[in-house]
Amino acid sequence: MKFRIYLHKLTYLWWLLLLGSCTVDSELFDVTVTAEDLELKEQLIDLSGSLDYYILPESDDFANIPADPNNCLLYTSPSPRDCG
Repeated sequence: MKFRIYLHKLTYLWWLLLLGSCTVDSELFDVTVTAEDLELKEQLIDLSGSLDYYILPESDDFANIPADPNNCLLYTSPSPRDCG
């Protein structure tokens, strides 16, 4: 009988933890735009003409992901191939 009560309490705590840990992203990250952000945006536009160069495509948009022999996609840095 004590084990069943313990199991019910444990199940209740597990659900409480699971449901209590769900939050909206806007609650986790401050998404306010500061003056520095606007200044950086203006400087980038002045240097390159637009922000298109700095915005990466979606991760499943394979056709637009930059693929170049000089664009190393490995996580190792420096690559062992660069040491030759």
